[in-house]
Amino acid sequence: MSHIFLLIVCILSVEILIKSKLLSIIDLLLKVFKKLAYVVTSKNISDHWKEKAVLEYALVIMKYSVQILIIFLSILSFFLIIDFFYNDLYILILSLTGLIESLVFSLGYFYLRKSILK
Repeated sequence: MSHIFLLIVCILSVEILIKSKLLSIIDLLLKVFKKLAYVVTSKNISDHWKEKAVLEYALVIMKYSVQILIIFLSILSFFLIIDFFYNDLYILILSLTGLIESLVFSLGYFYLRKSILK
């Protein structure tokens, strides 16, 4: 029974990761870090403008970081909800068998979903 719950949680987690476009958020975050590094290391930009730019980039970084945090908290909430009803799920998840099984379930569902939607 715990394997069925693990499968359900893995499917929900993959769906959240796909629908939330986590990879694009991470890509945008990396672009902001690159721009920030350019501004901070540039000798052609005055300190006054660097202060303004760093503040703007910090707000954008905080926005993307909160989005990523919300995505991971929503995935964690599925695990907590399932564990509330079935107490042995965390024992399975933290075991080597559970980790391998969840990886197989998640990757299998991802590729199955990808092949069906083509």
